[in-house]
Amino acid sequence: MEELNQHQLILLVLLVSFVTSIGTGIITVSLLQEAPPVVTSTVNRVVEKTIETVVQGPSENNGNNNTETVREVTVVVNQEDLVTESIAQNSKSLVRIYETRPLGSERFYGVGIMVPGGVISGISSPYDGSANYRIEYPDGTETLVTRVQNTAEEQLAAFKITDDTTHAPVTFGNSAALKLGQTLITIGGESQNVISIGTLSSLVTDASGVPTRLDLSIDEKDSIAGAPVITLQGNIVGIRTRETLADGTVRVRYIPAHVIQSTIAKISS
Repeated sequence: MEELNQHQLILLVLLVSFVTSIGTGIITVSLLQEAPPVVTSTVNRVVEKTIETVVQGPSENNGNNNTETVREVTVVVNQEDLVTESIAQNSKSLVRIYETRPLGSERFYGVGIMVPGGVISGISSPYDGSANYRIEYPDGTETLVTRVQNTAEEQLAAFKITDDTTHAPVTFGNSAALKLGQTLITIGGESQNVISIGTLSSLVTDASGVPTRLDLSIDEKDSIAGAPVITLQGNIVGIRTRETLADGTVRVRYIPAHVIQSTIAKISS
């Protein structure tokens, strides 16, 4: 070894590496051949499934046989794109609600989300039946709605659409599957959409593990009730509610999607 120069040492290292790789290959093939059929078939199924999933389409080989070529595709997902897509998707199903009381002027009531047969908004207050309501769609068209009776204990207000107008309803997600730190979006605003982006800071559950409240690390640009809570995948997982307490203070809370879905049944009943 001491008589070898630097060039000869490099060649020796390459030779040893080559022999080692050949030996490793031979040992691997021998072990696979000696392995039980179940193990061998499992390895083959995994390889075949991977090839079939990644590779699509035949290629010519000697004019007759089809061969498969492994192709790796890297897709870069930009979070900003997911945010804008989620906002665009749900803005089409967001309406603004206006209330008119007897002998009174019209006032802005809150925003609502389109659900099958009507609209859901986050106003925690009973309804005495004395007010009229209309909603304004994103395209500027309007229609009258009828508010469904509710109690002070209920956290949402439901409205039935009184004509044949149809708009795309929102898509709900699973609130129980949310993770702390997950990015969430809200859409509010009285006259135009106001976007807030933050994370899930706390997920409050009952004794059985069912979510009862969402806490978001969001800078509240407005306290508009009914603002939906949206994931980056565009699914509604909650809604902002507004409750006026006995001392006159207003409490803003976020309730999970399953509460919204249970309220939908009141619209269709």
